[in-house]
Amino acid sequence: MAASLLPDPELGAASSAQLAAHLPGWPTGHPSARLLHEYVLGRSAGVLDISGRPNTEAPVIQAAEPAVSGDDRPVSEALRGFQQLRTLVLDDPDGALSTVLAVTAGAEVEVYCDSLADERRVQEAAETVPGISVLAPAGAHLAGVPAPRTAGPEAGGEHRVIISAPKTVAGLREYLGAVSAGAAEVIVVGRIKHLTPAVNAELARWFARVDVSPALAKSRLIIGSQPHRPAPAPTRFPALARVPSPLPELPELTVAAHGACFSGTRADPGTSLLLSALSTHREELAASGDGSPRVLDLGCGNGWLLASLGQLLPGARLAGTDVSKAALASAAETCRRAGVEAQLWLSDAGDPVDHPQAGAASGSYDLIVLNPPFHSGHSVETDTAARMIERAATLVAPEGRLVCVFNSHLRYRPLVQRAFGRSEQWARDRRFTVVSAQA
Repeated sequence: MAASLLPDPELGAASSAQLAAHLPGWPTGHPSARLLHEYVLGRSAGVLDISGRPNTEAPVIQAAEPAVSGDDRPVSEALRGFQQLRTLVLDDPDGALSTVLAVTAGAEVEVYCDSLADERRVQEAAETVPGISVLAPAGAHLAGVPAPRTAGPEAGGEHRVIISAPKTVAGLREYLGAVSAGAAEVIVVGRIKHLTPAVNAELARWFARVDVSPALAKSRLIIGSQPHRPAPAPTRFPALARVPSPLPELPELTVAAHGACFSGTRADPGTSLLLSALSTHREELAASGDGSPRVLDLGCGNGWLLASLGQLLPGARLAGTDVSKAALASAAETCRRAGVEAQLWLSDAGDPVDHPQAGAASGSYDLIVLNPPFHSGHSVETDTAARMIERAATLVAPEGRLVCVFNSHLRYRPLVQRAFGRSEQWARDRRFTVVSAQA
């Protein structure tokens, strides 16, 4: 594993000092962004080729590094070569990739994040780093990934795309279908263990050349260039699949999933156990809320559970929320196909401030169902689950109920009891536990 891509590490000293002012823990705390930093500098200065290896075909250009000071960002002639293409970043988890591009190359960077939490972190970076702007989804479709505002023939040029390695190949596939037609290059950046050969194969559908960079800080780049002409037809999303119910009395449903929807078109086995547990308490749940219970799926994913609850509790008033735009768009389509009406909104862990009626969700729900994630991107973590359980305690109505499923080894029950005061086990199998708690 290389200690540095750059033959002269001093080439990155000035911009690295500036990045340290914007990114806590730089550079060791941002391995993928560090790799991108050196790659941009090396290519711009002519010392690295497109693969991130020493350039033996072009003369070395010693480039002065740009300085960031308000809107006054002088850029060397060498770095202007990297700026000739507009840059679109997809899914920047902490704003570090966008910050590197804006600081190192003085580039105008447009960013689209599927996650609302990621989007807010990028917006925070944009407040202090000139050149970063956050793109809204195209039209009313939450999963619509917009191309750069200046890309396309009418703007007189192509664009470069930087993608933080998606959690799923389907996520990469949908992104490539949305942006590759006008892209001169697509660079996928991430930890080595997340960059499988399937990433190379997806890029090869769109580009005649696919390069793999040297490894640095356990991270790597995979670069697609020389786009195929004509471009291939993109894969159609959302994907659709027929999913049977674990309850014999309920029909199978057509489940829709956009690429970045983590669960895809599956019915998670933990969620299936949750639905079975709810079925055993159907009469009690249906009687709450004066016979028309207000039900919230906190982290609704592809909408399979929400649509199933519409059939299990026909009089229920349904709502769902998720931090992922792709998940929410998937849930909307799943519910539409099931003939189930549900209010859906984008939120970070169900925060009431994100509700369309500005906090109207607080204390409103007779039943909250929850299958909390234990991953943030590719990283295993339980803080999000703890926040969602605590949030459920503020969203539930007096005498309302939380029903939560989790991998048994994670032992979330103490979190539920801390938030609600008491809990009871409703179901358990070899892998999952379902607990219920009443306000």
